[in-house]
Amino acid sequence: MKIVRKGAKADHGVKTVELKPAKMRWNATFDTFDVLFSAAARDFNTSGRHIYKLRYLPSELAAQISMLADAAEGMDAEEFAETFSKVSPALFKLQAMASGLRLAA
Repeated sequence: MKIVRKGAKADHGVKTVELKPAKMRWNATFDTFDVLFSAAARDFNTSGRHIYKLRYLPSELAAQISMLADAAEGMDAEEFAETFSKVSPALFKLQAMASGLRLAA
């Protein structure tokens, strides 16, 4: 996963930080899904390194899944199938859970 940025007013070029997702977990304290990364990433402007965490509210994650579905409509069907075929079981699991089905542990 890359975070890409450039200045809104002063354009000094594009800067990126690469993050390697390690796991996602439910954080009951904050009622969020937290994405944890396998290593610290360098700072955009200094040689410092930081440990990043993405914290999604369920509604934010739902909005991103919806945006993914809308954006995927622009992909070639064969390319989409090739890219997402390995995660089809996970997509079906999410669909079943969203439909209210309880899944066996």
